[in-house]
Amino acid sequence: SSAAPLPSTNFGVFALGDRHYWPKPEDKKYFCKPGYDLDTKLESLGAKRLLPLGIGDDQDDDGFRTGLKAWEPELW
Repeated sequence: SSAAPLPSTNFGVFALGDRHYWPKPEDKKYFCKPGYDLDTKLESLGAKRLLPLGIGDDQDDDGFRTGLKAWEPELW
């Protein structure tokens, strides 16, 4: 509540996680939660999102790189 607005800030967030740690459906909300929280907070402070939140999951075949390969071209 005391944070200054960020209207001139552009951002992109790539969250890292491992869905193995949250196998129960009710715990799904914890997967990459810091990334989701940061993305939401920056937007609420008026910052401009450059691209949708990226997700890197260590359980993917190539680890987090699978999600990064899909997200990175959108960034550049």
